[in-house]
Amino acid sequence: MLRSGVRGVALGWLLLCLGLSSAVLPSPAQAASTQAAAALQSDAASRLDAPAREAGGSPADGPAGVRAGVAPLPVPEGYRELRSGGLIFQYHPSLTARVTRLVAAERGFTEQLREQLAVSKEQEFLQGVVVRVAPDTARMRELSPEGHAYPEYAVGVAFPAYRVVLLSAAPLHPSQPHELGEVYRHELAHLALHEALGGRAIPRWFNEGWAIHASGESAASRTSALFTATLSGNVIPLRELEGRFPEGESDASLAYAEGADLVRHLLSDGQEHRFQALLLRVRDGARFEQALLDSYDLDLFNLESEWRESLAKRFTFLPVLFGGGAISALMFGLLLLSYRRQKQRAAVKLARWAREEAAEDARVALLRRLEAERAALAQATAAPGTVKVVVVAPQGVDVGAVLRGLAQSTEAGDAAGSPAGASAKEGTEEAAEGAESPEAPAQPSASERPERVVPLGPTVPVVPFNEIRGERHTLH
Repeated sequence: MLRSGVRGVALGWLLLCLGLSSAVLPSPAQAASTQAAAALQSDAASRLDAPAREAGGSPADGPAGVRAGVAPLPVPEGYRELRSGGLIFQYHPSLTARVTRLVAAERGFTEQLREQLAVSKEQEFLQGVVVRVAPDTARMRELSPEGHAYPEYAVGVAFPAYRVVLLSAAPLHPSQPHELGEVYRHELAHLALHEALGGRAIPRWFNEGWAIHASGESAASRTSALFTATLSGNVIPLRELEGRFPEGESDASLAYAEGADLVRHLLSDGQEHRFQALLLRVRDGARFEQALLDSYDLDLFNLESEWRESLAKRFTFLPVLFGGGAISALMFGLLLLSYRRQKQRAAVKLARWAREEAAEDARVALLRRLEAERAALAQATAAPGTVKVVVVAPQGVDVGAVLRGLAQSTEAGDAAGSPAGASAKEGTEEAAEGAESPEAPAQPSASERPERVVPLGPTVPVVPFNEIRGERHTLH
């Protein structure tokens, strides 16, 4: 009896211990999940502390390994200088007009950054930062500090330790859009964030996302890459974007898009006060993940999960909404609209061609008529001796004296080498000789040549002219 009682007590105690252990200790699955989350957080913290601090918080489109306390970069030879609002602009002489417009347009951007980053008015901010503008990416690369490489696709670079921003006035490829003011705002935002946080370590995606947000860059240019990656399941995990961005241009474009969208997510729904609280905590020395947890009640793992859910809601509903028949109807509507626009453009083009052909026909007809008239006039006055001169004078007028005077008036034409003047002189001399000779006939004999009739009289001016096809043409 006693033994059975002891056995019962022992069995009860054993069951109690097993119950307590099952309540206190997690299941194997729970333990694995907890260990994975802890490993992720530990790995994230190590990546944030070591590489980012070593890089001095330099941006992704800036070089790694830049340290504070270095000598300033020398001024490029031949570059001009312009100071505005504490910033120093150094630029190639060929870019004077563009830099002047840039300075005027971005005059208030520094104060805008101060307000967004919660920097007090008493604190010195971006004073003495040098902005250097090169004509193209090749010469921009020549201005970078020796030994500090940056991505090939960059058209702007920020060097926080040197407090220098390099800009290219031309895009990497001629066909790419390039807005110098947008690149300037992006790179200056990197320096502003670095200065506002006192050089504290932050994830690379946060740095780039903030710069895109502050520069006012259009989200549409990033949406396409993010949309494609979401539908294909190729979104880059945040743990791969904490230290460095991918080197490839297409992968880097997706990384920039993710960083910009994550910062947009942190600022959405009126959470600007949480964002500034995050910045203040980092500035005061807290690690980024701890500051995020204190400000948003989220760690990096949960932030990424929440953000991916928002991506799914924003992008994956489109194939459902426009599936099957809806896509066919939409495509048919687009084809019909395109056909109507092509017909309208064709009608306008045909009308323009008709007007151009009518104008060309009129021009050709006018040229032909003018050519015919010129040929007729040239045939009538082509060579000497083809014009018969007929002198008509009142009775008592000395015809010989008048014709000699007319011959003298044509000597000017002979001096200029005018064929018409020479033929007129020869004709008047022949007429004068005929008038003085008693043997000359009173009237000229009939001829097939055109006649030049010269009326003479005391009150009528002597004007020679040709009669061609029944019309008289005066000779001047």
